Amino acid sequence: MKLGDIETLIPTLSSISTQKLPFKLSYKITKLNSRLKDDYTFYLEKGREILDKYGEKDEKGEFKTFSNGNFIIKKGFEEPASKEMKELRDIEMDAIEIFFTPEELDCLEISPEDLTPLLPFIKE
Repeated sequence: MKLGDIETLIPTLSSISTQKLPFKLSYKITKLNSRLKDDYTFYLEKGREILDKYGEKDEKGEFKTFSNGNFIIKKGFEEPASKEMKELRDIEMDAIEIFFTPEELDCLEISPEDLTPLLPFIKE
C-alpha cells in the first residue's frame, strides 16, 4: 500500500466508524484507524511542506485555490511540485496485518466507491 492511498481510506474508515457495528469489526476498524494515524499525519505534514514551498498565496497569506479546491502552484514550479507530491504519494508503507472477511463486512451499508479503498484489507 502506498502512502497516497490513505487519502481515500481515512474518509471511508471515518464514515464506517460512525455506524453501530459488531464488536469484532469495530475492534478491527479501530485498530486499522490507529495504525494509519501516524502515516496519515506524516503524509499531511509533508504535503503541507510541499504546499508551503510551491503554493501561491494571496495578499492575506492564504493559499490560492482553483474553483475545484485544488491549490494553485507558483508559475514555473508546477513540475517540481508535482514530482515531490508524486514521490510522497508513492512511498510504500509498512505492511498492515489487519484484514476483514467479506462476511465481517456484511453488516455494512457501503457504496462501491467507499468499498474500493478497503479492498486491500479484505481476504476471502
